[in-house]
Amino acid sequence: MATGPVVDQLANEYAAAGQPVVFLEQNVDAPLGNRIGRWWAAHGPGSASLPLTMVDSGHQISNGYLGNPGAYNTYKAMVDAELIRPPQADLAADGRRVGNRMHFDVELTNLSGVALSTSNSATVHALVYEEHTPVDPNVDHITGRIVRAAVSTGVSPALAHGATAVFTLETAELSNVVDWGKVHTIVLVDYRPAGSSGAYDVLQAVSADTTPALTVSKRAIPDPVQAGKPLTYTIRVANTGHTDLHATVRDTLPAHVTPTGVLTWTPTITAPGGIWEHTFVVTVETGYLGALVNQVEVTTEEGATGATVTVSNGHKIYLPMALKE
Repeated sequence: MATGPVVDQLANEYAAAGQPVVFLEQNVDAPLGNRIGRWWAAHGPGSASLPLTMVDSGHQISNGYLGNPGAYNTYKAMVDAELIRPPQADLAADGRRVGNRMHFDVELTNLSGVALSTSNSATVHALVYEEHTPVDPNVDHITGRIVRAAVSTGVSPALAHGATAVFTLETAELSNVVDWGKVHTIVLVDYRPAGSSGAYDVLQAVSADTTPALTVSKRAIPDPVQAGKPLTYTIRVANTGHTDLHATVRDTLPAHVTPTGVLTWTPTITAPGGIWEHTFVVTVETGYLGALVNQVEVTTEEGATGATVTVSNGHKIYLPMALKE
């Protein structure tokens, strides 16, 4: 957790360099997931000055004033030291939105060389944060990366070196999110090398963000269709990702059918594998024998998009030909 322009500068520099570093801000007065408690455990007894910065769940720490000319070098050295440490666990994490909650499925393989358990405070954490521009830095958040939720579960039963376990975590309802399109997730596992006391150490951390995805299709029956007759359209949108999709479906109908114009629907398509399907009937203009071009476009709050074009052929009428010899 971190606050202040020095940390923002570092965050921008690591991002420009393509380094996998995330700087998050916590509310010191109302901590989520007991992250503040971990800072105090790492710091030990005594007083501390704010603002403060904790790296790697407390393995490295500084509570120096962020405006100090040496703060930049101090915090950069802490982060650089963490980047060169090899991971002590293999993590695979999938985070997805379910309503206004975040659900996480996590697979952990212990590579630390020690058994992970409640006796050394081994814990799997899921952090939800939002890229959020502060309204008023005096009362709002400073870095623009504010933790919205933090949930955790202890590693129990004990997980031996080389063993694998699966964990499920879910947040409570998140009413503090401003823009779900700017929400991101991190899963990490940490423990106390000294046992039940002392600083926490992160074994590994990974992004649990998933890429929302969908497929869209449309069919027209019959094809070909006779002029003046009904034409039945069916739109189908499938959620192929792991995040609920809040979609807007826009169907631009051909000019030679009734009704015509643009039809709009706003379904929520649940994950995984949710399907939204809608069938409706139009009537082809009397005397029209040309092609009917129809386009469907789907956008979502989560960023997934899709489109399809359907072409229906007009029914051709063949007149008999009389030949005279």
